[in-house]
Amino acid sequence: MNHAAWQRKLRWLGTAIVAVYAVLFARAALLQLGHCAAGRDSQRRQSVRRVWVGARRGGLYDRHGVPLNVNRDAMNLCIDLAALREPGETPRRLVEKTVALSNRLAPLLGPGALLTAASPADVARQVIQAPALPVVVWRDLSPSQIARWAVHECAFPAIRLMPETTRCYLLPDKGFHVRGFAATAGPSPGASRDYAYCLPGTAGRCGLEQVCDDRLRGRPGEIVLQVDVCGYRTAVLDCREPVAGEDVVLSLDIRLQCYAEEALAERTGAVVVLDPATGDVLAMASSPAGRLDGSSADYAALAADRARNPLLNRAVGQVYSPGSTFKPLVAVAALISGTVSHNAGFSCAGAFRYGRHRVGCWRQGGH
Repeated sequence: MNHAAWQRKLRWLGTAIVAVYAVLFARAALLQLGHCAAGRDSQRRQSVRRVWVGARRGGLYDRHGVPLNVNRDAMNLCIDLAALREPGETPRRLVEKTVALSNRLAPLLGPGALLTAASPADVARQVIQAPALPVVVWRDLSPSQIARWAVHECAFPAIRLMPETTRCYLLPDKGFHVRGFAATAGPSPGASRDYAYCLPGTAGRCGLEQVCDDRLRGRPGEIVLQVDVCGYRTAVLDCREPVAGEDVVLSLDIRLQCYAEEALAERTGAVVVLDPATGDVLAMASSPAGRLDGSSADYAALAADRARNPLLNRAVGQVYSPGSTFKPLVAVAALISGTVSHNAGFSCAGAFRYGRHRVGCWRQGGH
């Protein structure tokens, strides 16, 4: 092949190389200039985690201001994984360090503290599923345990106290059906897709806790975290505090409620006490019933008792014949309208017909 042919091939090769570099440069420029906003959004989605924060629930009070369903502040000890973790450390090694740190702290909190610590399985689950959040290793510390922790706080920089609100039911064996209870709850199904993690609040599940849930629940907050490639927190980008729910004062009188339930004792039935001047419900008792501070197992046992059906509020969820208690109302209405006089008398033959219907007396032969 002569020299001229080699020169042509080299020119074609040079042109092809320049064209490839031009395409690469144009693509890089497009990514940098044309799609920079999309790139920033993609990077932000990968490095940012939104946390849903439940609000403090409002309280339920009787008509005299007696607290019924209120909140109790508990203090938990948590391990900050971002502060404990070394660069490049595997999740398994981090779980081992977290458990070891928990075991080292247990004797300082007092006798029996090790028995109430979170299990290694619970710690491992939190480390894997929610590495950006602190791991709770002790819940609901007593005042003496908090004091012991304060003495040794400086020796454990990765451990800190975090408050938690729990629902507390005063007189838990009174007003089971009417007061109701609340349970742990997170964001609505539609909003849950927007959040990576959840610090749950509470939602009413039955009774007045459920009826007044919109007022009691409050408005949730949000924390925006920046995380590294492994999902561990590196910074807090934004924080919107939750708004606490409203307190609700009921027409219920807890003293009358107690009297009504004591009158029912173990019998099956219901008692409703109304204020005749306003129609306010002063007491609403139903028997049998459960306890508001019962566990999930206790609630399951109540639901399984089909014979007694203790979850049924017989004051509003059952139909009963009014019987003779309705006679004074009918008599007063008849007197006011002039249908009868005050000395009118009636005889009961055991039944009467209203159209095609036969309405019978409780005594077959009448009285």
